[in-house]
Amino acid sequence: MTQVNVTTTAANTVTVTTDGTVAVTASNAGPQGPSGADGATGPAGPAGATGPTGPAGTDGADGADGATGATGPAGADGVDGAAATIAVGTVTTGAAGSSATVSNSGTSAAAVFDFAIPRGDTGATGATGATGPQGPAGADGADGADGATGATGATGATGPQGPAGADGADGADGAGIADGDKGDIIVSGSGSVFTIDNDVVTAAKLADTTVTAGSYTNATISVDAQGRLTAASSGSGGALIADGGNFDSGYSLVTSSSTYDGGSFD
Repeated sequence: MTQVNVTTTAANTVTVTTDGTVAVTASNAGPQGPSGADGATGPAGPAGATGPTGPAGTDGADGADGATGATGPAGADGVDGAAATIAVGTVTTGAAGSSATVSNSGTSAAAVFDFAIPRGDTGATGATGATGPQGPAGADGADGADGATGATGATGATGPQGPAGADGADGADGAGIADGDKGDIIVSGSGSVFTIDNDVVTAAKLADTTVTAGSYTNATISVDAQGRLTAASSGSGGALIADGGNFDSGYSLVTSSSTYDGGSFD
């Protein structure tokens, strides 16, 4: 076993001995002496292991272009590609005054052109054409709603009275009226006789006829079954001539012109 001893002396010198043999003596350094002459270069040591690759440096500036090389030989022809196609897509009408446009909604090999063509300006009004034949009448439209009732017009003049209507059928016999004075009528004969008082039926109570009230000359008249005048008109004046004869009593002579010669009026 090797024994190492380290001894420090008072002169600040350290001596290291190994098994009693001085191996290293160290003391405080004195002033540096002059440099000794360089010794001979020792033999080169073995190459050390290659160190790790350092970081890449920055790219250097581009060098000048070299001279153009000779043109190489032409390459072989390639295979023919598919033929390109063109088709018309949509055609739309743009606003008047806008620009016409064409756009490709397909691909460069299969083009589909979409067109937008602006609408033209309104042209001038043409001359009026000849009137065509009248068409057939259309069906009647639905009746419109009734309008508001207008104001009542003035009452028109009363028209002439029409002829009397036919008598209606006799009604069923009533229960009968007791005899007696009923005011303007007296009932007798167990209700079978009605007697109207004098002056009860006035002109206002008589039904009007078509005959106009007035005086008629040389009149032509019509009388109905109830003794009412239904027509009357004036005639022209005539001449009454009697020659040697007589007008018997019981006749009335009404004339506008009469001549009598040799006779007598009884």
